Amino acid sequence: RPKKSQKRPSGADDPAGDEGIQTIRVDGQARYSDLLDGGAKLKKASEFEMLERELDRHLKLTSGLLATSVVAGLGFPLLQVAALPGFVYAATPFVSEAYKQVVKERRVGLAVIDAIFMVGMIGMGRFITLSAFGTLYLGSRKALLRSRSRTRDRLTDIFAQRPDSVWVFCDGAEISVPFQDLEVGDVVVVTAGETVPVDGVIVHGNLTIDERALTGESQPADKGAGDEVFASTVIVSGAARVSVSRTGADTVTAQISAVLQQTADRKSTAEQRGERIAEASAVPMVGLGAATLAFLGPSKAFAVMVGTPGYSLRITSPTSVLNFLELTAEQGILIKDGRAFEHLADVDTVIFDKTGTLTEDRLQVHTIHTCGALGADELLRYVATAERKQSHPIALAILDAFQRRRLEPLRIDDSTYEVGYGLRATIANRLVRVGSQRFMEMEQRTIPENLRAAQKPAERAGHTLVYCAIDDEVVGAIELEAVMRPEAMEVIAGLRARDITTYILSGDREVPTRNLAVELGIDHYFAEKLPEDKSDVVAQLRAEGRTVCFIGDGINDAIALQRADISVSLSGATGCAQDAAQIILLDSSLRRVPKMLDLADAQRQNFRTGVVISMLPAGVGILSVYLLGAGVATTSALSILGLLGGGVNAMLPRVRHGERPAPSPSASAIQPGAQDVSSNLRLMPPPETDEESARE
Repeated sequence: RPKKSQKRPSGADDPAGDEGIQTIRVDGQARYSDLLDGGAKLKKASEFEMLERELDRHLKLTSGLLATSVVAGLGFPLLQVAALPGFVYAATPFVSEAYKQVVKERRVGLAVIDAIFMVGMIGMGRFITLSAFGTLYLGSRKALLRSRSRTRDRLTDIFAQRPDSVWVFCDGAEISVPFQDLEVGDVVVVTAGETVPVDGVIVHGNLTIDERALTGESQPADKGAGDEVFASTVIVSGAARVSVSRTGADTVTAQISAVLQQTADRKSTAEQRGERIAEASAVPMVGLGAATLAFLGPSKAFAVMVGTPGYSLRITSPTSVLNFLELTAEQGILIKDGRAFEHLADVDTVIFDKTGTLTEDRLQVHTIHTCGALGADELLRYVATAERKQSHPIALAILDAFQRRRLEPLRIDDSTYEVGYGLRATIANRLVRVGSQRFMEMEQRTIPENLRAAQKPAERAGHTLVYCAIDDEVVGAIELEAVMRPEAMEVIAGLRARDITTYILSGDREVPTRNLAVELGIDHYFAEKLPEDKSDVVAQLRAEGRTVCFIGDGINDAIALQRADISVSLSGATGCAQDAAQIILLDSSLRRVPKMLDLADAQRQNFRTGVVISMLPAGVGILSVYLLGAGVATTSALSILGLLGGGVNAMLPRVRHGERPAPSPSASAIQPGAQDVSSNLRLMPPPETDEESARE
């Protein structure tokens, strides 16, 4: 680290530090460093700026032509003659695009209608109508461009609260270091009101952190030594030192932002559908315009073509999609593939993995079985003391029960661990053996009859028995069970209310799988399935015509996730599961499943409403030409009405589903809030395969 520095001002807070530690500030101005790769973002921002400048240039031209046409219409016809080259110049790109579409692509689309309209209006001298329509169209395109750019920025800004520089604890001093100079292994000092700058582990101190930028939840998470923290989360209270594990583009929030931006750039099914509706109307409208030209003349023909149905969908459909993309991100739902999110509205079957999805990864003590004079608490003391240095789920469950009962540990002299079976420990001058039934048999310890009687019902229930022998006698066993997710029952009830069929698909034994299905009210279950068997079940249900959503979190779920119509994984799942999944629930729970389905339904309904709003005025305009003798002005006004109505409809999701809760660096502005989120996110967007492209 640079040695030239300034001391922190006297009297300044010394967060999470020992009293009297010297504090130093490095000279120099820190550069603001992006969550994502700076070059990639700057390149994309440059592309947006270039296109916006081009649109601005054409918009200024059409606006000037409109003003000139209005003045010319007030008695200055020579102005119109002077403006004619401007109209020809404005029409040139449309004619060029139409030529490319007809000659090179050999099809008739909206570009042809655009060109016919432009040339026809110039030929008929309808300069005011032409310039007004061109100004509105280009203004709408610019609004869409800004909306897309804003969405990209807002999706990044959800996770973009970072300082220019950070305080690093180094050699007994706190040094101010530019953010981009942080390295893995550095220890940063953070305090209330700040934003966590990196992913890391607390090594000293305690924090209460608002993690809603990651999870969408408002409940704060309490963190202490050994707990992980994540970049862009806001510290509500406390102070701590954090050992850096990931910085910059490697952090969880940077990976999430990268996926969200790629999703925003990828054209969704709804956008494509809107474009297809608009493009499909081109051929019949050209034919209808030609017929109208023959019988009613050019004015009526152009009036008909101005009312092309679906024209505004090219603007309103993408705007609606972008709004829903923002909403899902704000709710802690990471959409890696927008098409999968849209297909959620079609889901009629949801399959859950059991372990780690419907149940939590941890175990808990169900029953303590004792033999002889040793009591339950005393047995737990011996077992917990023996397991105190272990980190596997069984040991953690036993230690948790030990701590909750507020028991005191015994003195331990030494211990030996037999991988996969159990351990031996000398505790209070007594030889203690803790492990499975097989371990006891290997140690030639006889299991009493009452414990053998408890073993069969425990196995049927899917529980685990951990035996304990002291000296030469088996004195008891601790029965452990999986912990069902507290939200699981409510989520399943919500799916049943939607008439969605539910399944459990598990590699676990039949009895515990069946019991869990009955307890949760799940319709069907499959037990004792290997990974390839899970995939076959998904394929079978799809072959029956079902639209299947699979929710899983394990390596053995990866194949089934790939075979399902929609695949969902939880934050904190294995890398394979997260890579295979199209949607990830960032709060590591099932709580977001109902909201995910609600938003998918809302998006589907919003698109359908947008189609009606777009096409209804166009249909009325075309009928008014034939039935009422309406002209270009009427059909143009109705087209504008459809565009404005479609724009309002596209913005309704923000109103109905709430504005995004912008994270604030001010601790006083934080509401009580957030649940934990995993650090092991490997968020790779699903690749575009040839099969997918062909299907689209």
